[in-house]
Amino acid sequence: MRHSGNKHDRNAIGVYISKSGFFGFNNLMIGFVPREDAKEISPMLKEGGEIISTEIYKVWLPSWSDDATPYVHITINTNWTENDVEEMYKRINVQTY
Repeated sequence: MRHSGNKHDRNAIGVYISKSGFFGFNNLMIGFVPREDAKEISPMLKEGGEIISTEIYKVWLPSWSDDATPYVHITINTNWTENDVEEMYKRINVQTY
């Protein structure tokens, strides 16, 4: 989910999991897509691109420190191509001049 109002990064994308609850499913935020990846993904989502599927392939939970941050690696499958991304960047560059 895009977090365009994020004061630290306008391209921020939150990562959520669905957790079964008493009244159905609750979405639980588990973190953010890395900034360098969100820079590409967020504008594509804004232009109507869709995330087709995601898969968690690695989870690291620190056991040695209460201050260490856990992380999750995910694979994202989308409905856009590298060419779509290049075209989007061309449009953005033209619009900023």
